[in-house]
Amino acid sequence: MKDYAQLYDDELDYERDIETGLEQLCELRLKMYREKDTDILKEITPVLNAIIHDAERYRDWIQAQN
Repeated sequence: MKDYAQLYDDELDYERDIETGLEQLCELRLKMYREKDTDILKEITPVLNAIIHDAERYRDWIQAQN
């Protein structure tokens, strides 16, 4: 029998990782706007890669639950 409380907590952990990346994107966008510096956009690629990695880990975890 699956422990649904644990599954719920695990899902939150994965979602928090993704949310952290999204917050970083917002911060970089605001920084670029405030400083009027498009070079800051170069910092977005690593953040996007991290979000993709976190989303893939989450997807793999979900698939392993079925």
